[in-house]
Amino acid sequence: MNELLRVRNLTKIFGKGCSNCLGDNPILDSESNRCPQCGSIIGCLNINFKVYPGEVLGIVGESGSGKSTILNSIYFNHETTSGEVYYKGYEDGFKNILDANSQVKRVLQNIHFGIVYQNPYLGLNFGVSGEGNVAERLLVAGERHFKSIQDKVHRLFERV
Repeated sequence: MNELLRVRNLTKIFGKGCSNCLGDNPILDSESNRCPQCGSIIGCLNINFKVYPGEVLGIVGESGSGKSTILNSIYFNHETTSGEVYYKGYEDGFKNILDANSQVKRVLQNIHFGIVYQNPYLGLNFGVSGEGNVAERLLVAGERHFKSIQDKVHRLFERV
């Protein structure tokens, strides 16, 4: 696997789904992506892409087009309906990370992946300082020595 991340046929349907919206060529309400038969909403359908080391991928689309659904599916915030995601840092990219157990998914979320939310209330704890927010992530990533965490946070803030 040369690519860092490979996404194949990623699909997320909010609702039960039916033969129409789970089929190969679903007929949907074009304004809401809602299935007229069962009322399910198609968050994303058969998404495919690859990301190579050093590459940046931008996903562009209007509001409601599925950008956040794709990201939240890869980050394990949504359980996907179908599809596969391969990451070079997990089993050298030969196993679908969506099939990993919850412990492996937590390690991938906390150590390998990062997410910056558009809404700061989703990603920051406003009850602690900026330093505390960064220190919390370092704790999750395995740092245990207070002085080391404090020094690393200060170095990171200096760089910013």
